[in-house]
Parts: sequence; C-alpha cells; structure tokens
Amino acid sequence: MVSDFCSPDLGWLKSKDGKREARILFKAGKNHDGYFDCDDLCKQIKTAIGLLEEHFPNKSAIAAFRFDNAPCHQKRAPDALSARHMPKGPRHWWGKDGKAKMRNT
Repeated sequence: MVSDFCSPDLGWLKSKDGKREARILFKAGKNHDGYFDCDDLCKQIKTAIGLLEEHFPNKSAIAAFRFDNAPCHQKRAPDALSARHMPKGPRHWWGKDGKAKMRNT
C-alpha cells in the first residue's frame, strides 16, 4: 500500500534534493508491516508539513490536507470503552476495584 501527498505546484511531495519524501510504502496485514493507523498518519503529516515549510519559507503558501482513511476514524483514547473488549452475554463488566469500568468523555 502507498500513502503519499501530491501538490499541483510540486508534484509528489519530497525535499528539494530528493532525499526525503512524504511517501510511505508498506505491506498491510497482520504478518507484514501491520496496518496504517492514526499514529502513522500523524507521523506522515509532520514530515509533509516539514517538507512544505522547506519549499515555502516564511509561510508563503497555505496547505490544505484532506484524508479518506477509515481506520483513522477508529482512533480513541487508550482507556476508552470498546465493544471489542467487552464480555459477551448478560453478565456485568466489573473492574479490579469492583466498580464498572468508566472513563470521562
């Protein structure tokens, strides 16, 4: 799979010397490189912003990012409730202290 940024002015986003780029190549799946998640996307955005700042010093351009990445919509706090980790059936879901697991929203 490939995740990359393209600009009408610059083409594929990479450094002026061509040594750094925003492109990420990976083999998706449990037995390969895993899955492209929100953390990967955030790292890629930081790289892309750095490259844009290199090409357009003194904030001489405005960048607008648009994403269509369904797995990023699944991002939530690490201690948030998840239906995937709840027990099946009518039994109660109690924490170690005997209280229902809850978190502030």
